Formats: sequence, C-alpha cells, structure tokens
Amino acid sequence: MAFLFADRPALLKDLDNDEARVIEYERVRDRWFAFTVPFSIAHGCVVTLITYASTVQGTELANCGLAAFYACYTLSALTLATVFVDREGPRRAMLIGFGAYCILAFSYALFSLTNNAVTFAIVIIASAGGGIGGGLIWVSQSRHYAAMCKDAAGPAPNNFASSFAFWYIGTEGVVKLATASFLTVVDDLTVACTTLFILLVAAYGAMVLRPESCGFSTNDEGDIMNTMRSVSLASIGSVAKAHAEDPRIVPLSPPWLAFGFSSAAFTSWYAGVVSTYRPNALVGFAAAEVALVAGALAPLFGWLAARFGLRAPVIVGAASYAVLGIIMAVAGMEQNLTDNGSLWVYCFFIGAVRSFYENTSKMLVVEFLDDAPSLVNRAMAAMYFHNGSASTITFLCLLIPANPYRGIGYAMVGFGLLIGAGFLRLRSLKDTETGYTLLA
Repeated sequence: MAFLFADRPALLKDLDNDEARVIEYERVRDRWFAFTVPFSIAHGCVVTLITYASTVQGTELANCGLAAFYACYTLSALTLATVFVDREGPRRAMLIGFGAYCILAFSYALFSLTNNAVTFAIVIIASAGGGIGGGLIWVSQSRHYAAMCKDAAGPAPNNFASSFAFWYIGTEGVVKLATASFLTVVDDLTVACTTLFILLVAAYGAMVLRPESCGFSTNDEGDIMNTMRSVSLASIGSVAKAHAEDPRIVPLSPPWLAFGFSSAAFTSWYAGVVSTYRPNALVGFAAAEVALVAGALAPLFGWLAARFGLRAPVIVGAASYAVLGIIMAVAGMEQNLTDNGSLWVYCFFIGAVRSFYENTSKMLVVEFLDDAPSLVNRAMAAMYFHNGSASTITFLCLLIPANPYRGIGYAMVGFGLLIGAGFLRLRSLKDTETGYTLLA
C-alpha cells in the first residue's frame, strides 16, 4: 500500500538514498493527494446523479439528456479539449469542466423539485454543457498527472496512477452507497439530488480556492477567446485517417463499443427497471456494487495479463459480456432481472466489464501498437470516439417505444463474440506483419 501512505524506506531505495529528492517527492505526492480527493468526490457526485437520471426524470428526458451529454463529451474530447488544455493549462480547463458539472447537477436537483417544459429544456442544455466539460476534465486530468509525475520522478507514475484509481473508484462507490443508504431512510430524491449538488460544489470550491495545494500552476493560462477560435474538426479527421491507415484500429474497437453500449444500457434502461419494481435506494446499491467490483477486479485483470498474457483477461472480459446476455435469457423478463439473486449477479458482471474496459482495453492499445508510437495517441482518440458514440446511439435507441430487453441481451452476447474475434484478428496481424507472437 505504499502508493497510499508514506513508505520512506522504499522511497529512499527508489531515489538512491537522496534525502532531498525524497522530500521533494513527498511534497508533490501530498499535492497529488490534495487534488485527488476533491476530484474523486466531485466525480462521485456527478455519476451518482446520472445513475438516478431515469428515476428522477423519466425515460424520455433521461435518454435525451444523456445522449446530449455523451455526444458533446465525444466532440469535446476530439475537437476542443486538447487544444484548450495546451493553451489554457490544466487548472483553467479543470475548473471550467467541473463548473459545467455543477450546472448539470443543479439542473437535476431543479427538475426533481419542479417538472415542467422549462426545467426539461434546462436539463438538456446543462447535459450538453456537462458533456463538453467532461471532455475538458479528463484531458486536463491526464495532463496534470503527467506534470506531477515529472516533478516527483522516481516511482511516481505507477504510485500516483494507483493512488488515483483507488480513491477515484472507491469514492464513487462510497458516494453511491451513502446516497442509497440515505434513500432507505428518507425516500426523497429531491433531497438526495440537492445534497449531492451541495457536496459537488464544496469539492469544486476546494479546487477553486486552493489551486496551489492541488499542484496547479497559473502561469500557463492564455487568452481564452483566441483558444476557442482555434478549435477545429481536424481531430475527427485524424481518427478517420487512423482507421484507414492501420488495420489494427478496427479489431481494437469492440471493447470500446461494448463498454459504451453496456454502460449506457445500465445507466438508463436497467436503473429505470430497478426503480420501477424495487425501492429507489436499490438503484444506488446496485450502482455502488458495479463501481466497487470494477475497482476490486482491476488487480485481477492486471495479474492475469502478467501471468498468462493478454489472452487471459480478454477471455474473461468477453465471457463476462456473454454471461450478461445469458443471465437475461434465464431471467426471461425485466421484473425477474430485479430479483435479489439476479440483480446482484448481473451488477457483478457489469462491474467486471467496466474493469475490463478500464484496464485491459488500454493494455491492448499499447501492446498491439508498440511499433507505432505516433498511432497510440490517435488510437486513444478513437477510443473516446467509439465509446462516446456507442453510448449516444444507445441512449437514442432507448427512446424508441419498444421493450429493449431481448435486443440488449443479444447485443451483450454479440459484443462478447466481437471482442474475441477482434483479439484473434489482432494476433494474426501481429504475427503476419512483425513475426512477433503475443504471450499466450
């Protein structure tokens, strides 16, 4: 647990027993932790609110709003975020992004209080703005992480990433559990949404009022109007170009598409089904299980890859999607899928596919594009595009007035098969083009 707490002997060893370097490392690490905590709390509040979108807003508004969110998130990540962070710095981008999240959270609380055409429109507009903010947040988080690792040196890249993942996923689970526990006592979604909004604003305030303690520099901020004028659609063209130039991008994409679909189906359709047949609090407990399982399985996916090669976690990930479809076939209908046994098993495997996406899908990019470093960045942009596009299309399809139960089940199995087929195709391309055989 050295990545969570001070482990001075290990640090001294890693940093050649240089006391000055250890002190500097500890100073930067403390600033990284001071950034991680409010970031994790703010993220946890927003994703918890999104989990209750169908419950609070109804199916139509929830799907429209979330489609707007993910469509704008995808466009922001591809066309705006990188240029903006380059020119304005991570601090300004992060604060603008979380400011948009605060407006989104306020719209949820407002709609839960009064439901009319005006608040309907406010939710849609705030969702689009929140999506743009989300693109800024994650690109600036990556840039801030790289800068802090450079300042700290030594074991910082691995330790800081592990620490962030622990608090990021763990805090999300805690916020969801706390919200669900609250709703078991006070079954009032307006109070829950308002409380989450206030907590989000408090976490946002910590970053606004104490930027230096979070490791942010204010010296790299430019002219925001000139930055906005420089935004173009060139990044979308580069993603399309990557698909055309390298045959590995397409077989890499099934895990990205599958997670975009499964996360959207869980957030909108399954959360709505649970709230229809079971108490509202159970939505939060189910979502908390997904987050906690995803975090707990992350070391397992890493161990499988290290011990048996990437084939092992790919098999587990693909099988998890197939199992989700099989569970739905066995349950047979929506109400049966919310029974205690089915619900907890279903959420376990939703957590498993999230962990597969967060870990193995990124390892696949690095492994299979190791001979083309310049292509890795475009592949990561393609990941945003596929994932966000799949979520957007799923939310829009869920607006169709038909029961999606069978279609979702078939799609889960289909994605499992596509992931396996994509991996086999990647192995054949690697063997054919480089003569290199992946560890099996």
